[in-house]
Amino acid sequence: MSDIINRSNITLAASAAACGFVLYSLLKSKNSEQKKEFVSQNSIKRKFGKDIRENDFCYDHHLFILDHGSYGGVPKQVLKAMINYVEKVERNPFQWNLREVLHHWRASVARVAELVGSSTDNLTFVLNATAGVITALRSVKFSPNDGILINNLTYPSMQYAANEIAQETGCTVYSIEFTFPIRNSEEVVEKYRQMFDEHPNIKFVIIDYIVSSTAMLIPVKPIIKLAKERNIISFIDGAHAPGQLELRLDELGCDYFTGNMHKWAFTPRGCAIFYANPSVRSQTRSLIVSHYRYNGF
Repeated sequence: MSDIINRSNITLAASAAACGFVLYSLLKSKNSEQKKEFVSQNSIKRKFGKDIRENDFCYDHHLFILDHGSYGGVPKQVLKAMINYVEKVERNPFQWNLREVLHHWRASVARVAELVGSSTDNLTFVLNATAGVITALRSVKFSPNDGILINNLTYPSMQYAANEIAQETGCTVYSIEFTFPIRNSEEVVEKYRQMFDEHPNIKFVIIDYIVSSTAMLIPVKPIIKLAKERNIISFIDGAHAPGQLELRLDELGCDYFTGNMHKWAFTPRGCAIFYANPSVRSQTRSLIVSHYRYNGF
């Protein structure tokens, strides 16, 4: 699986994950007295809004971002750290690629793993959540008798990935139709239960954590439990989760999870986490076969 570390994207991905440690440090200290001292009410009033926008980000003055979730926004201090890594690579590309890159990669994984509640053995980086879902789908052997479950709110690239696999293998893509208003979380879980029971050939389910189009929070834990009881592989599209939700991936129980770090964890673009449960890790294959083929997940 470590084939995913190829030399065309390792610099950006490793530095991005390392820069994500800014968020990790804040979250880790959220209950400490030090944080209370550091973030006073007065400093919040001074810092949030126009002040932080003009001093900590590079946005054009006429631009007002209302959709941070699409492309994120990289703080200046994170950009500076990324540039330092890029310059370090260019000073000695051989030193970096042959002796240092894997160390930096693993150190970044360890930092982010603590933030998202995962063993380092179960976590790696991919370019984005779209790369995460196609990696998981291509690691499963589908037949024409199998099914993949999505819903009408599933992010388009996730739908495209499911449809691509269906075209290649002949399997069927099923979709849950959600209509609003939704009264409670039990209603959402029941929709999945009904679909699982009506179509026992479902082998793989893509579950949004935070729905991109509506910001609806999906009750993933009971849905994962339903899938597990039926031997269905569960994939969590957590594109918007890192930085917004407190994650405990090893406790969540899903088979696969992916989440972008550039949205709400403020890393440079081109960095996402990819989690594989030990039950599926050995069957998980990288999209790219490269130099680190035998260096672990």
